[in-house]
Amino acid sequence: MKLRYPKTPWVTLAAPGAVRTLRRSSAIGAAVTTLAVVMAGLPGLAQADVPTTTTFTFSGALTGTLHMPNGPCAGSGGQFSFDGKKLKGSKAKSWTLNVNSPSSNGGSWTKFSLSSDDAPGASVVLQGKISTKDYDWITKSGRITTARNSGSLSVTLVPDHSLSGAPGVGTVHLSGSWGCTSS
Repeated sequence: MKLRYPKTPWVTLAAPGAVRTLRRSSAIGAAVTTLAVVMAGLPGLAQADVPTTTTFTFSGALTGTLHMPNGPCAGSGGQFSFDGKKLKGSKAKSWTLNVNSPSSNGGSWTKFSLSSDDAPGASVVLQGKISTKDYDWITKSGRITTARNSGSLSVTLVPDHSLSGAPGVGTVHLSGSWGCTSS
């Protein structure tokens, strides 16, 4: 008798008809087990991806980290305000970061609006406030990824000349993530 699967130890002792049955039931069992693990594990995985705090890290012309507890936001991004916080490279003590994407269902974007006056699209706008004057930066390149309850980004910001405030100074590299709470 010739065995087709000599590398499988339990097959070497079984009759040819039993080998086929054993393999078929093993494959079905493995498929059922995999399906059960995937179905049970997905909700846990979705929750694990939500960061516990909102954190943005800056380098380049501005350096430092801004963080806060997660707050209300949506799958299309959010507005994050940091009052009384400083970044090295600026005298501003009030920062607003707007993350905008064209879909509330979430997604990933690498093409950005060129200015805040363009049609709605993906963008990140950073505004630093010194007294009564605003300094603005806008996305040049990078990636924004959003989901219904969280998001992340890694972008390069450049001075924005289209807003009523003054253009920011220098190029800023920004990375970070946020989680959304129920609003």
